[in-house]
Amino acid sequence: GPRANFMHDDHLTPFGTGVPYKMFGPDIHANAIATLLSGRVLREIGRINGLLIIGLLGLAFAFLIRLAKSPLGKLVPAFAVGLGYLGLAQIAFSRWDLFIPLVPLLTLVIGSTVSVVTLQAIVEQIEKRRVSGMFQSYVSKNVAQELMRSGQDVDSLMIPRKREVTVLFSDVRDFTTMTEGTEPGRFVQQLNEYLTEMVECVFNNHGTLDKFVGDAVMAVFGNPTSLGMAEDAWCGVKTAIEMRQRLAELNSRWVKEGLTPWRIGIGLNHGAVMAGDIGSRQKKEYGVIGDAVNVAARVESLTKEQKADILITDSVYELVQDRLNAEERDEMKVKGRVKLVKIYAVKSLKASADLSASKIGMKFKG
Repeated sequence: GPRANFMHDDHLTPFGTGVPYKMFGPDIHANAIATLLSGRVLREIGRINGLLIIGLLGLAFAFLIRLAKSPLGKLVPAFAVGLGYLGLAQIAFSRWDLFIPLVPLLTLVIGSTVSVVTLQAIVEQIEKRRVSGMFQSYVSKNVAQELMRSGQDVDSLMIPRKREVTVLFSDVRDFTTMTEGTEPGRFVQQLNEYLTEMVECVFNNHGTLDKFVGDAVMAVFGNPTSLGMAEDAWCGVKTAIEMRQRLAELNSRWVKEGLTPWRIGIGLNHGAVMAGDIGSRQKKEYGVIGDAVNVAARVESLTKEQKADILITDSVYELVQDRLNAEERDEMKVKGRVKLVKIYAVKSLKASADLSASKIGMKFKG
């Protein structure tokens, strides 16, 4: 038969030459005759075998994609399974004249990868919002962002666990007496101004606001993020110093407005606590409990007796003594505790001490 372009006897086939693949009519007949003579007929694997192969490779792909944590990492098993399947189909076709359908599995791999990566991105965003919603009232923005970047699951953070932390208690002296002689609306405004400044001091030093108890502020350093025990204690002491300074500024303004100046007492203690979701089935809060918390509260109550606005226990002093000027006081008996507690009155920071919290690098400890 003729093999010439002007005859227009050329047809599209998968085995032609050039682009697009074309083969002359006589060549098609010759190949058909050769196939019949050799007995090498192209065979399909069949629907059941095809579904079985697709199912097994789909399970393998699902297992591999679960191992990858990041969206980019999930592309690796997708490429591996896809290329492996293409290679298997090519070998089966060229060596055994067996046709394995490509589109179903490749569609499965591509569709699953896109779906899983999209779902993971959505879940991560939801989780980040959960973290932000859970801790935005307790910690500063940088601590919340660190929690989100760490990938720590919120539910795991809620599980009570033992941690080494520094606990700070601050309380306004003669608070009840002052409430009786001040117009309620203005007094609440004054209290809100005070609490706003105190919480800002906590957040500036990587602390966590545990709770308000009326005018009292309880803060924790080392939970849910920790800089290490020494730095946690140092952040607690810096917070107390800043609280003292902020209150002096508030008092200066309040006196000019004809308001009564306030005095506060602050107590700090370092020790082990149980941190996590605490409360009843009806209402829970993220917080800490333990002997270290009780001691911090008792030490704060000693500030009036000791005529000092900031008292720390020896457990805190041992961690920060090289950066702090403090006066040693006698060992004291605190309510509810048999063992005596040695306390120190904080005077000032040493000249070499750096008060800037921004120069401390945060490290997440789950």
